[in-house]
Amino acid sequence: MEEMYYFRVAPTDGWGLAKYYTSDGSIDEVYTVKDDTILMMPKGYHTVVSAPGYTTYYLWFLAGNTRTQAAADDPDVGWVGRTIPMIRNIEENLS
Repeated sequence: MEEMYYFRVAPTDGWGLAKYYTSDGSIDEVYTVKDDTILMMPKGYHTVVSAPGYTTYYLWFLAGNTRTQAAADDPDVGWVGRTIPMIRNIEENLS
């Protein structure tokens, strides 16, 4: 499946960064994403951050001949997802 991302940025004069890379290093690119940007990232990993003061949204869609979705997290940064319960716990205790 080929992955496509359609970005919206608020306010519309803002920007973000999308890093697109593979574990073997054959792809290692960073793109500036602005409002109404479309990127195709057919393999590997990709992550997005917003510039300070802006919010970046994206619509993710797949194209291909099959209905298979095989999403995989980069094992080198998997720890980030494991911090979410800890952050939620902190937020609950501050309320």
